[in-house]
Amino acid sequence: MAHMASIMRAKEHMLQFGVLPGFIERRARSQHVHRARNEIVQGFLDSGCDYLFFVDADMGIPKNAIERLMSVAHADERPIVAGLCFAQRDTGFSEDDYSTTFDIIPTVQVWNVEDDDEVLSFSIVTDYPRDTVCEIDATGGACVLIHRGVLEKMRSEFGDHWFTPITNRLTGGPFGEDTSFFLRCRQLAIPVHMDTSVKTSHDKGGVFLTEEMWDRQQSQANANQGAPAQ
Repeated sequence: MAHMASIMRAKEHMLQFGVLPGFIERRARSQHVHRARNEIVQGFLDSGCDYLFFVDADMGIPKNAIERLMSVAHADERPIVAGLCFAQRDTGFSEDDYSTTFDIIPTVQVWNVEDDDEVLSFSIVTDYPRDTVCEIDATGGACVLIHRGVLEKMRSEFGDHWFTPITNRLTGGPFGEDTSFFLRCRQLAIPVHMDTSVKTSHDKGGVFLTEEMWDRQQSQANANQGAPAQ
């Protein structure tokens, strides 16, 4: 819950600019996150606000995160701007002690497009541009600013299914709710950007995923590759 304080701090930071952000909170188990996100969008569109800022409760954000994202956002050219986030990825499991190993990855994603223009997966951009605004294909929904025009356009095309999971033809299962949102952006030719100078932390039960942790991981991996065989 300490991370919620960073969200409220970012909200209060906007008061000096005469901006009083609203606040809509939803709690949901993982299988129902898409419903919570859809409900938030519905509530937002009933308001007179121009931008919706999604931020998850386990994310720590800079005090000026909203200010910085809004400063580079544009209704047409950059209607979606995300902050830099990191996710945890399982890499192994030990039968001996039932422990799981993991690494972290930046949620900077590009589509893997099939010959028929269908998207069945995405790749992670590990060498993302640092401290700048860059165009991407997709990211997570943990820290992202969205102009209402995007959501109105989606409603017109898909109904109230902004984050409703789309079925992956390759696996037969659903894409995640955030991936499904960005797949709809692709269908509607809506550009997606990320400001990698807006750095977040992701609380995974006392382990905080940050760019600093990512850099340490990559440095260690590079050192291991260069080490002589034993």
